[in-house]
Amino acid sequence: SLGGAFMYLLMSVWLSMHASVTAKAYEVRLLTQHVRLPVPTWSQLEGARTYGSAFEKVNATQMFRMPFAMGTQERVLQRSI
Repeated sequence: SLGGAFMYLLMSVWLSMHASVTAKAYEVRLLTQHVRLPVPTWSQLEGARTYGSAFEKVNATQMFRMPFAMGTQERVLQRSI
């Protein structure tokens, strides 16, 4: 009875250590291979950047449009032309 309890304790500690190491290894694999965030290049960052002068050239209806209420941006632009 005492020997069985001691054996149960050793087995549970051994299996919990094994599960911990396995979970950590899978976490590292998941973070480095499966869900790695793409890092943009400098040219992609430059292409996404806008300037204040570009906003000043936009039509007033486009400046103050309410997203999702007035439809898509393309439709607003077509109506203003």
